[in-house]
Amino acid sequence: MDKIRLGLSATLSGIYSLQGIDSLNGLILWSEYQNSLGGIEVKEFGGNLPVELVFFNDESKAEKTAKITSRLINEENIDLLLGPYSSSLSLACAKVAEESGRILWNYGGSTDEILSDEYKNTVTFITPASRYFDPYLNFLKDISPNDLRIGVVYAEDSGFSRQVSGGAVRFCKENSIFHKTYKYKSGTDDFSAIADQIRKDSIKTVIGVGRFHDDLRFASYLKGLNVCLPGASIEEFKIKLGKDSEGFCSISQWEPRINIIPDFGIDSASFTELYSARFGKIPDYVSAQSFNIGNILTHFIETLGTVDEHRLRDEIVNSGFNTFYGEFSVGLTNKFQTGHKTVATQWQNGKKEIIYPPEHSTAEYVEP
Repeated sequence: MDKIRLGLSATLSGIYSLQGIDSLNGLILWSEYQNSLGGIEVKEFGGNLPVELVFFNDESKAEKTAKITSRLINEENIDLLLGPYSSSLSLACAKVAEESGRILWNYGGSTDEILSDEYKNTVTFITPASRYFDPYLNFLKDISPNDLRIGVVYAEDSGFSRQVSGGAVRFCKENSIFHKTYKYKSGTDDFSAIADQIRKDSIKTVIGVGRFHDDLRFASYLKGLNVCLPGASIEEFKIKLGKDSEGFCSISQWEPRINIIPDFGIDSASFTELYSARFGKIPDYVSAQSFNIGNILTHFIETLGTVDEHRLRDEIVNSGFNTFYGEFSVGLTNKFQTGHKTVATQWQNGKKEIIYPPEHSTAEYVEP
């Protein structure tokens, strides 16, 4: 063995390509960074080995993701299988991995479905979809415990959207918060009917979740309301909407100014500096979570002295640790990621500020 080959179905075109490209960039940066350090030390092979990424464009199509995953396993003979971006593509990849008895390192699909017993070989490193909005809802409960009227708006034909909105509804029910749900088809151009109904229902706060282009379109109908959209978590939201992005809140898996002391690997400031120098922009959470999986695998390969994916899986899932990306905690028999938490953000004066939780906040919430 002369190198460690990591394979993935990369989402470089189609509806998920914006985040898919950023996800791949995080892995490219990790591979270049790790190789600049001399590769990864693997004791069973008597020294350091360079890393190589093997990837093919899945065009945001689940069926193509499945074919690419099969090719990576059966033809390319990769050592480690990395997941694609998005929940639907990650599920397609996980099914092939399960059938092939291979471990899938999942950092891009937050669907709760991938945590089921059907996917025993998948290890997930990010907050599950059903817990996405918990920090924002906890924030609202703290600042306005007796006056909450929440509208939950979601794309009914998106599994991710249904799970995220379902999690928000669960939270509202558990905390006796008034809420109403509204649904639409992904790709809808005119949200005026939903926006009018929201105002007629005296909804004060809107939680919306669709695909990125849905969130962008929906945002233009919601001026004057408190709004939280997952799509507002990335820089492209501000670029597309300009000044109209002001006041919008979001949920993020990671932010550059979250200062967590890692148990191993680089810190947030170092990652942000490396990424900005390489790609000419501040990284969003999508790039951070892909770099982070390389960071974690590097540490455990060097600790165990092997690239045996099953040994790595067993060690990682029974470990608790912090990286620059946040906490990891999950058990072999319970794959639910309980360690990593999302944060609530808001666009203020052209800058994304963290408004919750208090230990990571960079600014106070501003009413739109």
